[in-house]
Amino acid sequence: MPKTWFPRRKRRFPLKWEITLALIIKVLLLYVLWALFFDQPMPKEDRGENTSRIILNKP
Repeated sequence: MPKTWFPRRKRRFPLKWEITLALIIKVLLLYVLWALFFDQPMPKEDRGENTSRIILNKP
């Protein structure tokens, strides 16, 4: 067997569990972002006024 440049390290968890855990964490973070910023939509009557206020940078 050829000698490798880097020694192989033992994984704490199998690769499939590491990938699964990373995906679960990403989904949870996306849910938190959604809940913080997009969960409560703006009423329809206020959308045009607020959008124009933001675009025109008027208080």
